[in-house]
Amino acid sequence: METFNVGNYIVGKRRIGRGSFSKIYKGHHKDTNMVVAVKKIEVDNIKQINTNIEREIEVMMRLRHPNIVRLYDVVYDYQHCNIFLIIEYCARGDFNKFLNKRSLKEKHAKRYMRQLAQGLRYLLRNNVLHRDLKPHNILLTENNELKLSDFGFARYFEHNKLIETLCGSPMYMAPEIMKYKEYTNKSDLWSVGVIMYEMLTGRTPYKSKTFYNLMKDIEKKKIVIPPSIELSKECKQLIYALLVKNPNKRISWKDFFNHKWFIDNNRLQIENKLLDIDFTMTTSKRNHLLINTSQTSTINTSQTSTINTSQTSTEQENIR
Repeated sequence: METFNVGNYIVGKRRIGRGSFSKIYKGHHKDTNMVVAVKKIEVDNIKQINTNIEREIEVMMRLRHPNIVRLYDVVYDYQHCNIFLIIEYCARGDFNKFLNKRSLKEKHAKRYMRQLAQGLRYLLRNNVLHRDLKPHNILLTENNELKLSDFGFARYFEHNKLIETLCGSPMYMAPEIMKYKEYTNKSDLWSVGVIMYEMLTGRTPYKSKTFYNLMKDIEKKKIVIPPSIELSKECKQLIYALLVKNPNKRISWKDFFNHKWFIDNNRLQIENKLLDIDFTMTTSKRNHLLINTSQTSTINTSQTSTINTSQTSTEQENIR
């Protein structure tokens, strides 16, 4: 395979992906052989870097989280007006390709949504608003670990501050942004709702072909989960809470992160057992119940670990 050099990296010329304004290649470090993804961004004048590119570099340089793609290095090619971002390689590509218009079983969707929520919680704590959340900007590692990527539209925000800039992808864009209204960080919650809906149904809430029709559909049509898709009450409640058109009535970030759908049913059973302990019972009976509860907890933890480390071999189960 033909290659080219970028700083300390050898990069294959075959493109493995593309962003809105970039091309993605696979490469490796000359000395350590660490595999990386190389994002090539062409600019008219490298001395006058686009604001979005500056912002992406600035934001990604600060971020360190298991569910966010790592930026290792930046290489500037002044001669050919290119900027190369050396980023973490995710072998399974983007989440849109992984879904491929198929629905996930609820238990698997929950696992991915938990990872997405963990990455978003970290962004929120660092006052970063992504503004372009969609399956194309979510990557998967070989071990099915979800990673948020593409921070070209990201920006820092102040809590409750209103923003006016129009950006993002229309199908995942919050109604308040589409209508050129001021918006807050709650706009990302709408995007999360669309992604969750797509995970569980295999399609987006609207089938609109144009930006205008999408706006009209959001305004007039009620979002409905197909009756053929069997979901828990908590799951449906969270989807509808995220996809509330009025941002003031949309679920808050705090309530999203702490939603009961994310609570492990096994853990609930353990907690309920503990609540059932009657401290007036004999010591031997109480100790017996505590031991059984502890053993259940150990088994469930072991099972969770097995699921996380063997996701690739059970990929067939992911599809409904």
